[in-house]
Amino acid sequence: MSKDILVIGAGAVGMCTALFLQRDGHQVTVLDQREPGAGCSFGNAGFLSPGTSSPKATPSMLRQVPSWLFDPAGPLKVRANYALKAAPWLWQFIRAGRPAVIAEGMSALLGLHEKVFDLYGELTDTSDLIRRLGQMHIFETDAAFAYAQQGNVRRRARGITVDELNADEARQIVPDLGPAIRHALFFPDNGHIVSPFKLVTSLAEKFSADGGEIVRDEVRNLTVKNGVVSAVHTATQTHSPSHVVIAAGAWSATLATQLGDKVPLESQRGYHLELTEPGIMPKIGLQSVERKFTITPMEGGLRLAGTAEFAGLDAEPNYQRADVLFDHANKLLPGMTRSDDRRWMGHRPCIPDSLPVIGPANHVSNVHYAFGHGHTGMSGSPMTGKLISDMIAGRTPSIDAAPFRLTRF
Repeated sequence: MSKDILVIGAGAVGMCTALFLQRDGHQVTVLDQREPGAGCSFGNAGFLSPGTSSPKATPSMLRQVPSWLFDPAGPLKVRANYALKAAPWLWQFIRAGRPAVIAEGMSALLGLHEKVFDLYGELTDTSDLIRRLGQMHIFETDAAFAYAQQGNVRRRARGITVDELNADEARQIVPDLGPAIRHALFFPDNGHIVSPFKLVTSLAEKFSADGGEIVRDEVRNLTVKNGVVSAVHTATQTHSPSHVVIAAGAWSATLATQLGDKVPLESQRGYHLELTEPGIMPKIGLQSVERKFTITPMEGGLRLAGTAEFAGLDAEPNYQRADVLFDHANKLLPGMTRSDDRRWMGHRPCIPDSLPVIGPANHVSNVHYAFGHGHTGMSGSPMTGKLISDMIAGRTPSIDAAPFRLTRF
């Protein structure tokens, strides 16, 4: 049965969801304060990782957190005036670092991401936007490499190809790697997006061309009556859809709270530094395992993206967090240059166990959630949209959606 559906959020998740719902014959409106792709989707690393995603709270990472907090150039920063508010989320993050939780989470994420290239191809023309040339994770220490090898057992069991390389073998693929690199993992079936913003724009253009409506407005509150959301109030008007999908990224928890659902969603503020004339331009995306950042060749330059900062949704950016990425990158790819570079900060919507929330709200019958994708939103967006369309249509989901249900909290 055709529904009048309002999707709140015009990032990659929201636009993929809107397109899949539209293909089911629904009348779909997308609502966002900003233009499609202007939020977290705009500045992310652009990695598409069907074979590498795993939960972040590993024992190896947790052991390093105390030293990171006191390192100005470290990958994690908790602002002092936000520490108490972040503490409950950080405690849940630590608890998610148990081996059984990590194994289950890795399996769930691989299922969410493994069809990413095919699904984007179903939704829009990606020929000029996506490069499936592989992806390399680089290591400066034997210990980090040995720990990473443990995850390769599970990957290979699922049919994922991963090549374990020494430093010389890694330089055959990326000649500019410096002497600090000791090992690498190469994932030939991974890839990257040359412009995440343009990819989301392409999705939005396809959606609009097929009769969908995109409205620029700010959601203020939701009215619940008789167990359903009867109205969505914005700054300028009121919408009365038959169904609502909340895909508003880091702002989703505020809306979920109005529906009686408490979600452990936190903004891990991420930064990027895009070098327009870097002097060095690898053909594939690189991830520094120890330094926790990525290096991605994009159409506008070389994007260095990473770090996690806890400071809430309203604090001003600290662009020193972006500047330190150049120093890190220069140690891995010596000889890089800076000229007319661009800095950016955005809000990653993160859940402690690194799995997004995909599924129905707990207390109202006409709302589904699709948010919390953290560091892997571009990889998880297409399947998320497909899952939401399956659920609303009453079909058996394309993959096991149980790990992503809100009821796990």
